[in-house]
Amino acid sequence: MANITISELRPAGYDLFLDSESFLDEVHESEYQRINGGATPTLASTAWCFAGGVAVGVAISGAIVWGVKKILA
Repeated sequence: MANITISELRPAGYDLFLDSESFLDEVHESEYQRINGGATPTLASTAWCFAGGVAVGVAISGAIVWGVKKILA
């Protein structure tokens, strides 16, 4: 049977972190403050998300109660 020797095992893209040059070195503090991501929730979207969560919770609770009644009946 053949023997296989692996001398250097690194994850893909590992070399990107070893580079001495980086664009992050050129980013100024004022530019860091402008970086943001994701969506800023509005009152309307927050209310719809809350209402959707409540509706899902009620539906799941109702399904559990219905199932328990079927089992015990």
